Amino acid sequence: MKQNIPFWMLLPVILSSCVVSKPDASYISDLDYNQRVEIRNAHYKRRISPLGVGALVAGTAAGGYLGYQSDVIVRQEGDVREPVAEANAAIGALLGFAAVNMTHYLLGLNRTKRVEDQQKWLRRSDKDYLLLRQNSKSDFWAMHQNSEGETYQVRNIQDVQDFIRAFPGSPHSDAVAAKGMDKLARKDLLALLELMPETTHRLSIMEAYARRSRSVGEAVEAFQRFRGLRQVAEAHALTLVRDIGDAEEFMAGFPNTSYGPDVGAKAAPALQNLDETRRFLALFPDKMHQEDIIQALSGKAPRDELPEVIGLLSESEGVIKLQKRYVSESPDIKALFAACRKYPQASFGIDPNLNIYQLEPARKLFYQLKRLGEELGQSNSFQLQLNLKEIYLSHALDQAERAGKIGALERFINSVQAEDWLEKSSGSYLKSARNSIAALQQAEDRRRRQSELAEARWKGIRHLVRFAQQNKGTEEARAAAAEINDFLQRHVLIVDKFIWSAAGDRSWLNDFYEQSRDWISGGDKYNVFVGGVLKNTSNEWLSLKVNARVNMVCLSNFSIIMKRSEQTLDEYYYLELAPGEEAPILTLFRNVSTGTRVGSSLLLSAGSNCDINNDNPFGLEFEYYPENISPEVAEKQYQLMKAAAKAGNLSTRQSPMDNVNRLFNASYDDGYGNLHIYTPMGYQCTITVRDKEGRVVASEQTDDDAQLGRLRTGETYTVDVSGLAVFSIFLDDRIEQRIVDEEGNVEVYQEGN
Repeated sequence: MKQNIPFWMLLPVILSSCVVSKPDASYISDLDYNQRVEIRNAHYKRRISPLGVGALVAGTAAGGYLGYQSDVIVRQEGDVREPVAEANAAIGALLGFAAVNMTHYLLGLNRTKRVEDQQKWLRRSDKDYLLLRQNSKSDFWAMHQNSEGETYQVRNIQDVQDFIRAFPGSPHSDAVAAKGMDKLARKDLLALLELMPETTHRLSIMEAYARRSRSVGEAVEAFQRFRGLRQVAEAHALTLVRDIGDAEEFMAGFPNTSYGPDVGAKAAPALQNLDETRRFLALFPDKMHQEDIIQALSGKAPRDELPEVIGLLSESEGVIKLQKRYVSESPDIKALFAACRKYPQASFGIDPNLNIYQLEPARKLFYQLKRLGEELGQSNSFQLQLNLKEIYLSHALDQAERAGKIGALERFINSVQAEDWLEKSSGSYLKSARNSIAALQQAEDRRRRQSELAEARWKGIRHLVRFAQQNKGTEEARAAAAEINDFLQRHVLIVDKFIWSAAGDRSWLNDFYEQSRDWISGGDKYNVFVGGVLKNTSNEWLSLKVNARVNMVCLSNFSIIMKRSEQTLDEYYYLELAPGEEAPILTLFRNVSTGTRVGSSLLLSAGSNCDINNDNPFGLEFEYYPENISPEVAEKQYQLMKAAAKAGNLSTRQSPMDNVNRLFNASYDDGYGNLHIYTPMGYQCTITVRDKEGRVVASEQTDDDAQLGRLRTGETYTVDVSGLAVFSIFLDDRIEQRIVDEEGNVEVYQEGN
């Protein structure tokens, strides 16, 4: 019956056996020191079975055979067509392989499946592994079952837990417990006792727990947990006492202990301050540790706590050590004297009643403090020495300043400079003393000057002038000068004053302006003279400083934008007037510029034009001059006046064109010269020159400029520019140039010497 089962009924069974599930994982660690492995992401993966491989081979072979029998690919030679068996077999084999492989994928090849039973996964993976613990169904630890408990290692509490799971009831449990007692941290020993409660090493583990306490508190906790271990815990706790806090914890945790003296002996050297001392004495009132306390606090407790500490330990002989520290660490002399009075037996021989405001006692204490450097501490001794010097110097200077006398301050300076011990700290005090002396001297000088000023006022202006000269730069001299100026305004008269201008220095720019005057003009400079005559109507000699001032007006423009500004030029003249004397003065403003303009129309022009203010051209003012007039200044003023009186001007620098014209004019006969007239370019006019009798001596028609020659020098002529202007001119042996503009204004353009 079975032999007659159709093959197609067995086909699903055969095919399903071609792909099977096999254990797999993303990570499997190496065996550790206890033959354990860590497995992560455990799962099953569908793989081809041997039967599937056979089916793949059979399918490929069957396909090749069927292909060999087919005529898919043929070769034709003439009328003969023959199948290509080899090619058809290859195609058939490939199709057979693809068909079987596709069937494998349809049956789940390479698909994964989750693990539900880790032990089953381990059995299928390797029957020698035992499940230990799991983090999840796919992440877990396993141990190789060939491990032996006898060689098992313990490095942490997890090792113990794994041992118990892997080897329950093992005869090697005591050995593992002993290993854990030696290797595990204190906190894990309690877990070891819970995991192995029946171990024969239980007492040893509890003792190890107590001995591994790292603080008194942990030792007390071990004793409270295991009451039978008091002796072990107490002895170990004693070794952990470091300070008063540990001592308090020990005495509270082990009542009626026999180690009390030992605990006190360990805690006393660590005391830091008054609070800890109080706590210690409350814990150990028998006073057997007072010397240890003194030794500890002598270098640690804050100074301000020492008096109360000394009171608590007053019955100890060693308390004087704290008293000396209190004295030696006094921050200043006042505190030092107070400490010496409080503890005279620890005063180092210092007399707290010394009057350190006096020189001798202060000097005595200074050298005593210096000798006590080692006893007081070099730093403390030096600080007290500095404070002593400050106290003495401050008081001595204050007393000298209170006296309000220069002599007292000078005595202070002399006494300080004579003392070597004060030298390095006296600089600022000596400076203050000298400043006070200077202030007193100034006050004394001020009182003297005020007295002399009052006397000078009473005696008259001559004495007032002498006072101002003798006390220059002082407030009183300024007051005298104000009164002298008031006197001058009443007794000095300006009987005459005047201003005139003459040609200044010229340069090649003037020649350039002259050649381009329809586009560029100006650039001239003039020497302006301001002078006058002053008269002294008083009966006193008066020294004056005269201020000559010229007021200028400047018009500047850029196209149609106009700006008007005013400026003042100042020069000074110094003179001394005898009673009733009348004397001239003269000042020079050299090379005053008239400005420069570019362009000839309103919209296309820029520049400036400066001139003397016609409404207020100049002025003269004077004031008292308290200084001596130097010979250099007097000589300079004299030479200016001499030159101006001779030529009406100073020697000026000429332009290159001036020098050429001057050379040209030398060819004329003596007594004759030229007159240059410039008119607007393109303006047709007739220029007529008449002498003083009205006779025409020269005439010329022009549309630009004219040079009228062979005119006798030293005479005055009338010039008529037809339709524009008529003016008079004195012709000397210099080249004279005049410019007449569109409005008929005549401007002096050049005057050469």
